[in-house]
Amino acid sequence: MTSGQEILQRAIAQIPSGRWGVAVSGGSDSVALLHLARMRDDLHLHAIHLDHETRAGESTLDANFVRELCHALVVPLSLARRSEIEPHLADLPANLQARYRMVRLEHYRRTISAHRLDGVLQAHHADDQAETILMRLVRGTGIEGLCGIAGDTSVEGMRIFRPLLHVRKAQLQSYLRERDLSWREDSSNASPKYRRNHVRQLLQRHPQLVEALLKVQVRFAQLAAELDAIAPTLADEPSLRELAKLHPLVQMHALRKWAIAHGALADDLTIELLTRVQEMVEDMASAPSVCLPGGVEVRRRSGALVTRRSARSAPPASEPGLEDPS
Repeated sequence: MTSGQEILQRAIAQIPSGRWGVAVSGGSDSVALLHLARMRDDLHLHAIHLDHETRAGESTLDANFVRELCHALVVPLSLARRSEIEPHLADLPANLQARYRMVRLEHYRRTISAHRLDGVLQAHHADDQAETILMRLVRGTGIEGLCGIAGDTSVEGMRIFRPLLHVRKAQLQSYLRERDLSWREDSSNASPKYRRNHVRQLLQRHPQLVEALLKVQVRFAQLAAELDAIAPTLADEPSLRELAKLHPLVQMHALRKWAIAHGALADDLTIELLTRVQEMVEDMASAPSVCLPGGVEVRRRSGALVTRRSARSAPPASEPGLEDPS
């Protein structure tokens, strides 16, 4: 059986050599990631932290903790407050979690540019993956949604690398406890306000579900890769006749990629919305337009599907930002 230390070493060994930002919130996951990544001589690390200025001052205490941690580890830190960045951003969403995520991404972007970093390391782990899969199952998602959190991806042109997706949270906390390393607990993780916290508590009561959900994620990631290999890249205005020739699974996969390429939000493209787009292809009596999350409207026009930016948008099906621990 593979030991916990071997699992951690394998996870950190995945990180490509180079200059990386590390999203450090002060929680156990990101603190463990920072300590572990420092073991690699070929990684030049730069910590990134945003003080969200929330939780009645707790977030500022988190920022102070991260500052002291980075000072002790001799790791450079880019620390910013939300109020320093938010006023300079346009089209801020009303949803607070989505807004915080937008500000975090802008802080990432500025730090990457200022320090010539290759991207940002984030501390999502296997328990986060299981929670995400269960949340997407409950809300109704397609094959791509069940692929879960990506290990290596691009977010708004920035490379995001998540080496801990096969590591359980308990292993990360054991690593810290064995070395007498401290971290801070975010009180909002216990708040009944967020759906993810209810899901987390459910999985804690039924831990056998975690491994089952992780197996689901692996199988669907394999299926999505197979669909990627055979699904065509659609034209800017794909023909309804050509779309109708595709197998329904291949058609939905191709439509999803097409919608995302035109500005739809990937995390909120539910199977219900994509099915409505498919109905536009198959049934001329169906509704002639569908509004997708991200302010993208898909319309049926002159035997093809077309898109336009819309003031209306399908409501988000997820809790934006909760998959981003920084």
